[in-house]
Amino acid sequence: KDSMLNLIRIYNLEHRVEIIEGDATKTIPEYFNENNPILVSLAYFDFDLYEPTKIAYQYIKKHLVKGSTLAFDEGLDRDLWLGECKVVREILNDQYFMGRITAIPNKISRQPEIVLKLN
Repeated sequence: KDSMLNLIRIYNLEHRVEIIEGDATKTIPEYFNENNPILVSLAYFDFDLYEPTKIAYQYIKKHLVKGSTLAFDEGLDRDLWLGECKVVREILNDQYFMGRITAIPNKISRQPEIVLKLN
């Protein structure tokens, strides 16, 4: 956490980035209910597990716009981190986004494994 806060300060992003600690299954609904952001242009998923990944996506979904990007650090891992992989499959099969999402696997580095971009 400290290194992330340091980077936020170095790049003068305090007005654009907020770190919220706690159980994501509770803090995400609380955050969205209290703040109701207009849009989400970038979301980086690093939950590994199904439930928090799914909850985050459900709350973010209605705030996505053309060009929004969803990155999943373990989104293709069917062996160790099936939770994130399962949510990625659900997003790709979501009727709302059918034909409007481009899936880009990362072949350069280990993470993120996959990026989804809304067309």
